[in-house]
Amino acid sequence: MTDNAGMSDPGADSAAAGDAHDGAATPSAGVLAPAAPEPPSTGDVVMRYRARMRRQLRWYFAVVAVVVIALVAFAVVILRRGEAAHAHLHVAAVPAAALPSGAPAATQALAWRSDDTTAIGEPYYKGTVVTYDQHTVSGRNAATGARLWWYTRTDVSVCSVAEQDGKTIALFDHNGNCDEMTTLDTRTGQRVWYRTLDSNARPTNGRPLVAINQYTILLTTAEQVHAIDPSGGI
Repeated sequence: MTDNAGMSDPGADSAAAGDAHDGAATPSAGVLAPAAPEPPSTGDVVMRYRARMRRQLRWYFAVVAVVVIALVAFAVVILRRGEAAHAHLHVAAVPAAALPSGAPAATQALAWRSDDTTAIGEPYYKGTVVTYDQHTVSGRNAATGARLWWYTRTDVSVCSVAEQDGKTIALFDHNGNCDEMTTLDTRTGQRVWYRTLDSNARPTNGRPLVAINQYTILLTTAEQVHAIDPSGGI
């Protein structure tokens, strides 16, 4: 007679083990898995983009403002220290009429006089006579002597002035050297060109001798010779 009290059923044991395994590995029907994060909405993306752009625009306008302030400050310094702060140009409202040609009158009489120095070259051009003093170059009505236009530099002195074929070339003394040239239209006083006599980093020292003909103004020092076209300054 066999005693089955201490023996187990293999099939029952396997079924029980399987049930236990299934219960440990399989979640119950009432437990939910973690949900995946939702992508940001279109509105959120647009708001973040606009916020980033506003920050960038604030930086951009701040940099532009700094650059503008620096340029304005530089311009103020140049205007206060440069030629513009010490120069005044008054142009002719109406150019003088040319004097009629013909034989001189039998009796001569003084029409007008001036304490200015007369320009070298051809000081008379189509109704205008060019004169100058220490700081001012003037174009005068040849018939009356009245000033039609004038150009004044209070920071420098006039070294010499020449007139040739409608161009008035003024040479100015800068720190003891006559090396700044300004050319004006003889009839109106309008500025035509400006240049210095420095060449290849070599300054013009002292007071050059000035001579002029139809095509060239010649400036000569002990070390340099400049031949310049009065019409263009080259």
